[in-house]
Amino acid sequence: MPSQRPAAAFDPIPPDFDLDSLVQQTPSFEYVARISYDMVEDQGLENFEKLVLLHVIVGGKPLVIEGFNKCLDEWTFTSGWLRDNCGRDFQQARDLSKQTNLTLSMSYYLDNMAKLTNQWDRHNYRDRNRQRIYMKDIDCPDVWHEKLKETVPPCIFYLNDSIGDVGGPGSVEDPNLGGPGLRKTRGVARAGDLMSSLPPAMRAQNLMCYIGHEGTYTPAHREMCASLGQNLMVEASGTLDPDGKPTRPGSSIWFMTETKDRHLVSEYWLSKLGHDIEIESHFAQINAWKSAPFNTYIVEQKVGDFILIPPLAPHQVWNRGTRTMKVAWNRTTVETLEMALSEALPRARMVGRDEQYKNKAIIHFSLEKYSNLLRHVDHQRQISSDQQLVLDLKYSPKIRQLQKDFRRLFALYTQVILSEMLAPVGPNEKKGQFLPYDSNTVRKIRMISALSAMPWAGVANAYLVTSG
Repeated sequence: MPSQRPAAAFDPIPPDFDLDSLVQQTPSFEYVARISYDMVEDQGLENFEKLVLLHVIVGGKPLVIEGFNKCLDEWTFTSGWLRDNCGRDFQQARDLSKQTNLTLSMSYYLDNMAKLTNQWDRHNYRDRNRQRIYMKDIDCPDVWHEKLKETVPPCIFYLNDSIGDVGGPGSVEDPNLGGPGLRKTRGVARAGDLMSSLPPAMRAQNLMCYIGHEGTYTPAHREMCASLGQNLMVEASGTLDPDGKPTRPGSSIWFMTETKDRHLVSEYWLSKLGHDIEIESHFAQINAWKSAPFNTYIVEQKVGDFILIPPLAPHQVWNRGTRTMKVAWNRTTVETLEMALSEALPRARMVGRDEQYKNKAIIHFSLEKYSNLLRHVDHQRQISSDQQLVLDLKYSPKIRQLQKDFRRLFALYTQVILSEMLAPVGPNEKKGQFLPYDSNTVRKIRMISALSAMPWAGVANAYLVTSG
């Protein structure tokens, strides 16, 4: 039911805001837990994967990995590289003050970020007529993508199709394309991102860059379809630019919540602030966060800070300084698919939100992929005369985890089949119309009737749903 209270207004954060004092003086505020990138390397990727599962996915709390800039190419992840290599590319920037889009070249925007920042001070930061231009949701350069792929742990990277070890249980020998002889492939294991199971044409391209200046922001929202969010600040302004001109140090303030508080956050947003958290239109005032009946986790994100965002947990971001540059992406796992089908998708339909992640198709193709992998493991066990190899295939932790995920995917698949099954057409009933998959058609149907189960009718052919 819509809130009867007046909607809370937008109140910006002043440039000289003291974040440390706010956290110290507010009992319900605390900083997000941090670990260093060195710790990840020392403890190993397997332990890191367990930490992400227990703390972020199951525990539902955000996590920051600091010091990630140590392993980034200092010449590539810079505003100068963007200006030299992508400067002539035109992008859609968002004028947050007017809620309109502007078409700007990358070089023009980067060259004017100091002007956009220096217009703000402690006296005029509430001026509604000044520009807040945010270059958000722009495609990540291919060079950045490849370099991040070499650096970011596979278990949390974009479109990762296997977290198996090279030469691990279930691996095979393939021709070495880079030289003579054969090379071992990765062992059998689950994917870090189940979006990778989809055919390329069906995947949502969500590896995006966000470039902002003082006063730009992202309203409170959840990650789409209960997915896991990853956000890495790759570069930010310091006290001087490359030409020696003074700049304001760049950082981003995050206000974050836990997954377990999501219903409380949603109710608070609607009943007290007069906004629907699903609409993603309101940046909450600091006083609203201070008065909230749930804990708020704070991050001041600086260069090298890699933030892991738990599923379904609302959060908002405020950019500070002359320049912040971030790369972000989302991942889909078995756990997020369960939350998507039970909660995120029904809520999205209620507000007519476009479901860009084809969760039901992901279930189908992931189940098919995992089935083939497990069949491959069984075949290796049957033909191998090496008893140690047989034992490795039988007791490998990664293969056993794959089996568990397969069972969970099969349960979701069964749920989808039952929900999309059609009763046989009676002699006096009109036969329904079959709609081939078309995302535009799906959106039109959803906007006509948000409560209708028809939006996914177009995917029915992927699941062999038939009527008599």
